[in-house]
Amino acid sequence: MSSMKSKVRLIGALAALGALALAISCQGFFVNPTLTGVSVGPQGLTLTIAETWQMSATGTYSDGSQKTLNSGLVWSSSDGNTVSVDKSSGIVTGIQIGSATITGSSGSCSACSGSTTVTVQLTGVNSVVVTPSSASATINQTTAFFKALANGTTDVTNAGAVWTVLDSANADQTAEFSLSFVDGQGEGFLPTTATPGTYKVQATYAGKVGTATLTVTN
Repeated sequence: MSSMKSKVRLIGALAALGALALAISCQGFFVNPTLTGVSVGPQGLTLTIAETWQMSATGTYSDGSQKTLNSGLVWSSSDGNTVSVDKSSGIVTGIQIGSATITGSSGSCSACSGSTTVTVQLTGVNSVVVTPSSASATINQTTAFFKALANGTTDVTNAGAVWTVLDSANADQTAEFSLSFVDGQGEGFLPTTATPGTYKVQATYAGKVGTATLTVTN
């Protein structure tokens, strides 16, 4: 009888040890996944002056899962005079025309931040004028400069205007030029791989389009 009890005790002890070993080996399954990345949105947001918007953030975790982050981020703006952002809530406000980079960051890892550009546009834009109406540039030597004026008066050259270059067949040739903004001069167009000829420079702002002529020479 005592032998039977000893066997029962031994089996019970082995079962307990087995359960303990299983619990230890499975412990990793119950560790909370860690945050490995952050993306913010919406992308390409456009506001008007005094308009507000709630930014959003999505976290990516070590187990591959994703979820919306409602807290724990610090928000910042690259230009608070153009687009302000509440550092805890992520609410942005358009202050003046232009663009700013909005970033949401978590201190839990160096890669845990995401950014997007927010643009503030004018309201009541009826037209866009590109000035001068024509200019010339030399391949890899001289640059032509243009400005975009909303309603003919407000300079939006570097404040949300989108610039493109079209050839005589209206094909987009922007990639054949190096574009750069120079304060006081405007948007610069340096032909790099463009062929000599006449092109149309186009500025799009708030749904309105203005054009000018660009002549490229050797």
